[in-house]
Amino acid sequence: MFRAAVFFLALLVCGVVQGKTYNLTLITTSATNPNYTTVKPHNYGGYAVLKTAVSTLQTSLGSTPLINFHGITALGFSMFTQYYQGQREYWYIQGAGFQYITFGSRDFFYGPAVYANNFLAPSTLKMVMSNALISKTSPLGTWHNRYQIVTKTDPNTNESFKVAIVAYVVGNFCQLTQCADPAGATPHIQISDVITGMTSFLADMIFVEQPDIVVAVSSGTDFGYDIQVAQTVPGINVIMASDTRTTLSGPMIVTGPAGNNVIMVNDYHSLGLHGLMTLRMSFTDGTPTWWSANLDPMLTCQDDAAAPSGCIVADSNTLTQLNSDNIAPVQSTSQVVGTLNTQLIGSPTTACRRQECSTGSMVADAILWKMGADQCDATLVNGGMFRTNLNAGSVKVSDVRSLLPNVNTVAITKIRGADIFDAFRNGFNPLDPEPGAGGKFPQVANLKVSFNSNNSAAFRVVEVKIFNSTTNTYIDMDPNQVYNLCTNDYMLGGGDSYGVLLTSSLGTFRQGPQVDVLVQQYFAALSPVGAPVSGRITDLFSTLGKPSPPLVGACTATVNVAGTAGQLADACDGGYRATTSQTWVITPPSALSIYTTFSGNFTLNPATDTLCLSDTATGLPILVPPMFGHSDLVAANFTTLPTSAVGAPNVASLTIKLVSNRPITGAGIKMSYTSDSSCPGGYILTSGQCVPCAAGSYATKGSSNAVAAMTTTTCTPCAAGTIAYSRGMSACVPCESGTFLTTTGGTECQACDGGRVSVSSTVCSCPAGLEYNGILCLETSKSEAGPIAGIAVGVLVAGAGAAFYAYRRRMAAIKRRHLGIQKHKKIKADVAMARIVQDIMHAGVQIGLDIGECFLDWHAFLEVSATDPYRLGFIASCIFQSLITFLSAAIRIYNMVSLLKIRTQGVKLIAAGAKITSVEALARIHDAQKDVDLHMVLLNLRTLKQKVIITIAVAIPGVMKSLPMLIVNALVAREQTSAGLTLLLAFGFNCLVFAVNIQETLGWFSLKHHYSKQKALADAKLKELGLKRPEDLLFHPSSNSQVKEVTVSHPQVILKSSHSKDGPASHGAVHCDDDEISDEENRGGIKQSAEC
Repeated sequence: MFRAAVFFLALLVCGVVQGKTYNLTLITTSATNPNYTTVKPHNYGGYAVLKTAVSTLQTSLGSTPLINFHGITALGFSMFTQYYQGQREYWYIQGAGFQYITFGSRDFFYGPAVYANNFLAPSTLKMVMSNALISKTSPLGTWHNRYQIVTKTDPNTNESFKVAIVAYVVGNFCQLTQCADPAGATPHIQISDVITGMTSFLADMIFVEQPDIVVAVSSGTDFGYDIQVAQTVPGINVIMASDTRTTLSGPMIVTGPAGNNVIMVNDYHSLGLHGLMTLRMSFTDGTPTWWSANLDPMLTCQDDAAAPSGCIVADSNTLTQLNSDNIAPVQSTSQVVGTLNTQLIGSPTTACRRQECSTGSMVADAILWKMGADQCDATLVNGGMFRTNLNAGSVKVSDVRSLLPNVNTVAITKIRGADIFDAFRNGFNPLDPEPGAGGKFPQVANLKVSFNSNNSAAFRVVEVKIFNSTTNTYIDMDPNQVYNLCTNDYMLGGGDSYGVLLTSSLGTFRQGPQVDVLVQQYFAALSPVGAPVSGRITDLFSTLGKPSPPLVGACTATVNVAGTAGQLADACDGGYRATTSQTWVITPPSALSIYTTFSGNFTLNPATDTLCLSDTATGLPILVPPMFGHSDLVAANFTTLPTSAVGAPNVASLTIKLVSNRPITGAGIKMSYTSDSSCPGGYILTSGQCVPCAAGSYATKGSSNAVAAMTTTTCTPCAAGTIAYSRGMSACVPCESGTFLTTTGGTECQACDGGRVSVSSTVCSCPAGLEYNGILCLETSKSEAGPIAGIAVGVLVAGAGAAFYAYRRRMAAIKRRHLGIQKHKKIKADVAMARIVQDIMHAGVQIGLDIGECFLDWHAFLEVSATDPYRLGFIASCIFQSLITFLSAAIRIYNMVSLLKIRTQGVKLIAAGAKITSVEALARIHDAQKDVDLHMVLLNLRTLKQKVIITIAVAIPGVMKSLPMLIVNALVAREQTSAGLTLLLAFGFNCLVFAVNIQETLGWFSLKHHYSKQKALADAKLKELGLKRPEDLLFHPSSNSQVKEVTVSHPQVILKSSHSKDGPASHGAVHCDDDEISDEENRGGIKQSAEC
C-alpha cells in the first residue's frame, strides 16, 4: 500500500514538472487574387497555385495539428471581383483548404451586405472579428463570430489542447471603407479601440473558455501598432499580421504584459505581394518553446516560359474552373471607349501615393468636366484610387477598370477654404513611405498646392491656390470662402482619414456618377486625350532645402519635451491657421518646480485666446497670484501673456495648452522653460513641499535671478507702504499714487480720501491750512460766526412758529364771535370735515420735519473735527435722535391710518342722514329721530381722545430728541470752523423742529381740556335722557342693509335704522309702539325700534 502511494505521487510530480506539450501549425495568407500577379520576370499567386501550395503543405505536415486562416481582402479590385463581387471567390478560397477568415477595408467596397450575401452566406468559412459589434438584423451580423474555439490533439504527445482564434481591425475602420448599407445610412457596425476593446474581450473569453493558445489576426493596422498590442493586451500568444510596409525574415518575439513571449509574423513578401505564411510552433502548458516560419511567395509555373525549378504547378481542376469563370468578366471589358496620345502613369501604386501623377490629374479633370463649373470649383481625390498605367493608343473598358478598380462615385461637399487646408494637411501626413501613408496623397484639378516634406508631419501644407474662371488665373484660396469641392464617396465618408470633408461640410451631395463610368465617357467625348497639365502639386523642399511656414485650417499639435530646460515654439509659426489648439508637455528628469517665460511678438486676444497651465498628473490647473486686482491665488488660465516667469510648484510634469478661435498669420507664441528642485518665489519649502506665503508677506527666489536654484524657508512681511495682496507673491507691490499704508504686513492700501493728497506711499495728509477730521479736510481757524448765525436762525424760526400759533388762536376767536357761539359750549361733530384731513397732513409734515432734521444732523457730523471734544456727544445725540424719529414716525403713521378710518365712518354717517352738529342731536334721541347723529357725536369724542393720546406720545419725545441736538450742535459749532455751512443749517433746523415740538406739547394741554369739556357735555346730555356713552362704536351704515343695530349699554339702547332699496323713508322717521317696551325696560332699560 505504501509503495503504491509513493508511485502515484512520483507520477504526479513528474507530470507537474514535465507539463503538457503539443505542436501546432498555422497556415495563413491575405489579399489573394484570382489570377497570378507578374513581378518581372516571373508570375506569382492566383487561386490555382494557392490550391496546390496549401495541399502540398497539408500533405507534408501529416498529422500535425493544423489551422488554415485566410486574412483580409478576400475580395480585391480585380476585374474578376468587380464582376462577381464575391459570388465565385468563396468557392476558390474554401476549396484551397481555408477554414477561417476575417475582413478588411477592401472587402466592404461593395458594401457589407454584398460581402455577407455573396461571399459568406454560400461558403463554409467562419468569419471572425473580435473588436466589432455588428447588429444581428444586418446580413453581416448573421455570419459574425467574435471568436472561434478549435480543439486539437497532437498524435505525437497524445495531448489535447484548445486554440482560441480572434481578430481585430483598426479602430477607424469605418472611416476607411463603407460600413453602411446603403452608403450614407447609419452603420450597423461599431468598432471599439483595439487595445481597450481587446483587453476587455479577451479577459472575458479566457475566463469562460480557458483556451491553451490564443491566436490573433490583425486587419488594417501597422505592424508597429501590432507590436504595441502584443506588449499591452494580456492573453495573446500569436499575432498574424498583413502590413504591406513591413517584411520579416522570420518570426519576431515580443514580450507580453505578463512577461510571456508573443510570436509575431507578417505575410507581406519583399517582392511586394502577400505570400503564404507557414508558422510551426511547440508549446508546453501554453508557453511557446520552439517556433519556425516560412513565407512562400507562391512562384507559379503557369505561363512562364523560363520558370525556375521549384515553381508551383497550378491545380488543374481549379485552373479549368477559373478559366471558365474568367470569360464573362473579360468579355465585358473588351470594348474600346477612346484613345490616348501618351502614356499616363499610375503604376507602381506608389506613383500616385507620394507625388502628383498623370492618371490622378486626368481623372480629376474628368470629374470636373462631367460635373461642370456650376457644381465643382475644384476636385480632390486620393492617390489610392489609381492602380495601373494607361498606355497610349486605344483605351478599353478593361483598361479603365484596371486603373480604377474601386467602385467609387462622385460626391460634392460645400466647405470653407480653411477646412480644405485641413484636408490637404491630412493628405500630406504621413507621406509615403512613412507608416500609415496609405493612399491618401491628394490628386487635384483646378488647384495648385505647395507643401514642404521637411516640415513636421502635421504642418506640411504651405500654399493653396484655386483657379479663378473670371480672370483665368490661380489666386490664393480664401480660408473663409465656401467652395464646392468634388471628391469621391469614399473620401466623403471619411476614407483615408478625410473626415473633415464631412464633419466640416455645410452641405453634401452623394449621388454622383460612378467614377470609372464617367472616365469612359470622358474618353468617348474628348478622344484623343492628351497629357494633363502638370505642376499641380509641388514639394518646396526640393528647391528650398529647409522647412516653410505652414498653412492649415486648425493648428493642432502636441509636443512632449523631457529636458531640464529648453525653448518651445508654435508649431505653425510664421504661417496661417484658422484656429489653434496646441499642447506642450514638459517633463524634466527630476524637478520640484517648473518655470516658464513667454516671449516673442505674439499677443493673446482676451475674447478668443486662452493659455492654460496645469499639472499633467492630476489635470488640475496651476495656482498663481492674480495678474490684476486684489484676490487670492487663481488658476493659471491667462488671456494676457504673463510678463514675468510663471512658477509651477510641486509638479513633476507641466502641461501648457494654447487655444485660439481666431485666424492667426505670422509669428506664433514662443516660450522657454527651466526646472529645479526648489520652490519658486512666493513659496517656502516645508516638509518637502512648496507652501505659499500668506497674503501680506513674500519670499524671493533669488536676488538677481527669478528662477535661481535657491531654497527659501521663511516669508518676510511687507514693509510699510507696500502690500502683498495675494498668497504666493515673490515681491511686495508699492502702494499706488493716491494711496498709502503706515503698517507692515499689509494686504490693501488705504485711499487718500476727504481731500487729502499722497505725500509718499506711507504718508497721506491734507493740504496746508486744512485739518483732517477723520472724514474731510477742513480749515483750522475758528470763528463764532457759524454758531451765532445758527442761533439767530433758530430764534427767528421759533418766533415765527409762536406768532403763527397766536394768529391761529386769534382767528378762531373771531370766527366764534361772528357765528354767535361760545367756546366749548357746544358738542362738535366735525370728524367728516376738513379738520381730520388737516390733522393727517399735519402728521405727514411732522414726519418730514423729523426726517429732515435727522438727515441734516448726520450730514453735519461730517464737518465735526476728529479732535472736537464734543464729537462723541454729537454721535450719541444723532443715534438717540434717529431712534426717536423712527418711533415717532411709526406712531404718526398709525395715527394717520386711524384718522382715515374715522373719517370714512363719518362720511358713511353723513350718507345715512347725519346733519346735526350740535347738542340738539341729543335732544332728539328720545324721539328716536336720526340716530346717526348720536353716532356722529360719539365718533367726534373718539377722535378727540385719540388725538390726546397720540399728541402726548410724540410731542414730549420730540422735545427730548431735539433738545440734546440743540445743545451739542451749539457746543460743536462754537469749536467748529467758519466753513461749517452744514452745521449752520442743521442748527437752524433743530431750532425749528424744537419749536414745533414745544408748540405741540403745549397744545396738548389745550386739546386735553377741550376733550374733557366735550366729554362732560355729552355725558350730561346722555344722563338727562337716561343713557350712557358706549366705549366702542358698532355702527357701520350700509346702503343695502335692511337693519343695523347700535347697542348702548347700562341701560341698553338698541337703535334700528332701516333703508328700503326703493328709497329712504321720510327723513329717517321712526315710529315706535309703546306696547313694545317690556317690563324690564320700564324698570330702567329702554328699547326703541326704528324701521324705515
